[in-house]
Formats: sequence, structure tokens, C-alpha cells
Amino acid sequence: MTDPTDGSAASAADLPILTGLEKLWTLWQYINSTRDMLADHEISGTHSASQITGVLSVAQLPSIPGSKISSTIAAGVDTTGHVKADSGFISADVYGRILTTSYRSVYTSSTDDRIGVVPSARKYKKNITPATIDPGGVLAACREVEFDYRAGGHDTGLIADDVAKNPQLEFLVIRGPAGEVEGLAYERLAVALLAVVRDQHERIEKLERIEEAGRNA
Repeated sequence: MTDPTDGSAASAADLPILTGLEKLWTLWQYINSTRDMLADHEISGTHSASQITGVLSVAQLPSIPGSKISSTIAAGVDTTGHVKADSGFISADVYGRILTTSYRSVYTSSTDDRIGVVPSARKYKKNITPATIDPGGVLAACREVEFDYRAGGHDTGLIADDVAKNPQLEFLVIRGPAGEVEGLAYERLAVALLAVVRDQHERIEKLERIEEAGRNA
């Protein structure tokens, strides 16, 4: 019968094992037993999230395939307390989860990929002043187009590079770590369009006043 602590499982998993003098046999048993256990989990085991304790370094994360982790990790897993995954995050039931109360949008930072929210309440802001947005400039910069993604797929939208040419619309532009144009915050486009709507409203009111004055003349 094969000794379960002889390092055979570790060797089969291409992990190094220890050899040496007979007087170190007890130490080898402990070390090789640990390596056998790691090899077994690497090949066929799974790791319950409840069994992952403490803090894992970022370097350790790629060594634990997602398929080997069961249940849900509820705590941060790197030295800064953040969960990181090179291949992205997947929520199997996200499209089946309907939120009807207490919901808000979640965003990712374009510089460090952190996930967070953008508050709008006055208590989070200072130096509040009216924005200067030229209605004509909004329509000139935001021209709808159809296009094909180089990665595949057809869509309709705007070209971020064109919008970025208007300094007043910089708040719509998403830039990468080096300042390069990457995309647009489409949900903020409504703020720019408010200037267009307000301008149209003021024009209509002016015309209505002129018309009313003409009727009363």
C-alpha cells in the first residue's frame, strides 16, 4: 500500500517533494502530507468560501480557479480588502433579480476599476454653481450614428471623440488612466439635454408672449 504522505500526489501534480536523510522522515511526512492535500484540492477538490479565512494576497488569487471555490466569498480577499478577478465577475441570477425599492446605479472607476456609486445629494457637494452648456453645442457634438464594433456587433450611439471636442461636455467623457478617450457616460447625457430642453422651452414661451401681445393689440 502506498504511503499517503509520501508525496506521490504532489509529484503527480508536478509539485516538488522533499527527500533526504532518514532522520528527517517525520518532517518530510508533515511537509509532503500538506503538499499532497494541496495537490488533491488543485486536481479534484473544491474550496468552500467559509473555509477561506484571513487575507489572500493578489498573487495568490490566480492559483485558486473559480471552479474550485464553492458557495460565496463574503469578505475581501486581497491585502487592500478588495475582490479581484482577472476574468471578470459573473452573477448567474442578476437578470432574474427584480429590485423595486432602495436601488441605485453602480459604476466602475475608469482609472483603477473599483466598483462604487455616484451620490447626488447636496450634502456630498460643495462649490455649487450653475453649469454653462450651450444648447447648440450639445446637438453639434452629439450626433447619432450607426457603427460596427471591431470586436463584433452592430449598434447605434455617439462617438466619444467627437463629444470630447466640446469642453463644456467633458463631464460626459470617460477617459482611461492615461487620459485617452474611452467612452461616454450615456446616463449623464440627460443633464446636457436639459440645457437643450430649457432653451427650447424659453423660445416657445417667448413666441407665446409675442403671439399674446399681437392678439391684445
